[in-house]
Amino acid sequence: FVAAHLPAHAGQRAARNAALAEIFRTLKPTIDGADATFLLGDLNYRLSLPPPPDWHPHHPAQQQHPHFARGTAGRGGDHHRDGAAASSAAASNGGDASAHSQREKQKRDFETVARFVKAGRLDALYAFDELRDELVGLYPFEPLRGYATPAPAFEPTFKLKRKTLGYVYDEKRCPAWCDRVLFKLKNDTVKCFDVLAYDACADVTTSDHKPVSLKARLVLHPRFDSTTKAVHRGGLRGGAMITDSPRAQAVHRLAREAAASNDARASSPPPPRREIHPQLIASTIAPWHDSHHAARAATPIASKKPPPDGAAAKPSHRSRSSPPAPPLESPQTPLLHYYS
Repeated sequence: FVAAHLPAHAGQRAARNAALAEIFRTLKPTIDGADATFLLGDLNYRLSLPPPPDWHPHHPAQQQHPHFARGTAGRGGDHHRDGAAASSAAASNGGDASAHSQREKQKRDFETVARFVKAGRLDALYAFDELRDELVGLYPFEPLRGYATPAPAFEPTFKLKRKTLGYVYDEKRCPAWCDRVLFKLKNDTVKCFDVLAYDACADVTTSDHKPVSLKARLVLHPRFDSTTKAVHRGGLRGGAMITDSPRAQAVHRLAREAAASNDARASSPPPPRREIHPQLIASTIAPWHDSHHAARAATPIASKKPPPDGAAAKPSHRSRSSPPAPPLESPQTPLLHYYS
């Protein structure tokens, strides 16, 4: 479990990503050895809303910016003095104009989010979430590769008025889902992971945030230790129960039964072997052995080439055909079959 509080304020997305990359770099040995990793806290990712449809560089609200004032000044020699004066005036009022533009954008974004929330279009509003773009966007954030988070079915958790039940937002900030829970699982050790609930605590009024909670069911593949015969569950040793769900309890029960069966099989003595008298084996094999060699001696040996005159034929083992073994007597057949 990794708890983090990333840099705040809108427009600090790069700072949040840098802080998150440093956290993952520091905790890399611990995270790589875990079966499941949960990242939670005030991650401060905001909503990146698009500009209004009628926005363009020559919008009246943008004409007061020093960049546009300098661009329209001093184009002709007769107007050089007026252009310089306009540029000087714009530079002196540049800070006020920029602050005014930021306030206008803040007000416009707040009204846009309020309309989405009032209409219940949380899914459409979630499309502008910065963290969602870092996870599944066109250019995902590399340190967050493999992490996931459920889509929030609750209203944005920041910024709300204190000591007020429900969701009453403060107009000083644009509402956003700043409080999040992310998880990353290992496919080779995690058998089952189900998100049972993901919600915000609307009754908490002591902060301008609403805390969120994630309830999930995590089941890991059971593993056995050859020395202790205890069920190992990932990084937790000694058969520790991760969840109380019926499925997890059934997995633990089957694991305990298998371990007990292996212990009982190892401690029980082996079954006794049947002892056969040597004379019985000799009396069973001897008749077949004598008849087999007698038949081989009586069988003529064929040769591929005729031997020259006066030369003896060279025996060939490939051309010799052995007669089939005679059938065994019925009393001795079960004994030989048992030891075949």
